[in-house]
Amino acid sequence: MAAKEFLIGRCKGEFVDVALAKLSLRCKRKLPERVHLLRQHFAKFPAKELLECSNCGGDSTSDFERCPYCGATDSDVAIDPSITAQLAKPTEEQLTADKAAEAHKVKELDRSIGVIRKARSKVTGTIWDIACELRKVHDQGLWRLRKDDDGQPVYTHWKTFVHKEVGFSSMYAWQLIQYTHHFNRDDFENVGSSKLLEVMKADEENRPKLLQAARQDGLSATKLRRMRRRLEGESEAHSLMRGPKEPEPRLPADRIVMAVVPVRQTVQLFKRTSDGSLSVPATKLEDLPVGEMRMENEVVQRFVITKNREGHLMLIVECKRAPRPKDDDESAE
Repeated sequence: MAAKEFLIGRCKGEFVDVALAKLSLRCKRKLPERVHLLRQHFAKFPAKELLECSNCGGDSTSDFERCPYCGATDSDVAIDPSITAQLAKPTEEQLTADKAAEAHKVKELDRSIGVIRKARSKVTGTIWDIACELRKVHDQGLWRLRKDDDGQPVYTHWKTFVHKEVGFSSMYAWQLIQYTHHFNRDDFENVGSSKLLEVMKADEENRPKLLQAARQDGLSATKLRRMRRRLEGESEAHSLMRGPKEPEPRLPADRIVMAVVPVRQTVQLFKRTSDGSLSVPATKLEDLPVGEMRMENEVVQRFVITKNREGHLMLIVECKRAPRPKDDDESAE
């Protein structure tokens, strides 16, 4: 793959200075000299470890959330004109297929919401059915498909969707989803949700013991809670024998704390567009696939599929805090 020409005119001093400081490189000269020093640093890396900025053409490693030269990210840089030309005019068949795919997903969303509402009103179904449908709607991103008359998403936050469409708090909905990740229908229906909740609260190493006690010994939720606390006390006493814990180091500015996430989760990929919107599903690598996964602690992971200078596929994972939506729905919750 041909390398893009480096455009020093697009470099910005503030981003270059931040990168130099992060790399412990000192240079108080003019911008061209500072840029040259930065490029010399990255020239020491193998080509397969370098990513090329689509805005300025500068090479850097994946340690930087933004381009260290111009400050661009994969979500706001200009897309290569040759690629844009391919994506700007989709064929009628592509448009029809995209609309049909989205319409099918909307039907799946409506079906899931119908199952949940019927189960809640005790017409048909169980809490387990509700949990499975919530997991499907959440993991496949179906909740984002509600559109207003202008074609804009009705919900920008999972919490708002669950409250308005299902009548659950986001905490309860997330708890139900976790049941489906850790247990099966037989456990849920025969052991019971209150007992399984105590099992989920336990450390991972103690969960099998608690689950066995709930399945075979028929312990009540109260007795399981006592057993869990006893096991946690034993674990804590065992850790004390190894000496005091080292103080947790403070995270540097370029690090972020991640939320607890399911062992397996499906992330919908969309075509990468110049305005950064995630509306059209990606169907091939030429669509420059990009996807997002929102954590419970308002951290958003953004997944970008791209190529390095040698033409090898790379997956870039960006983590950032999501701004809270400023809509009236939040005040109702």
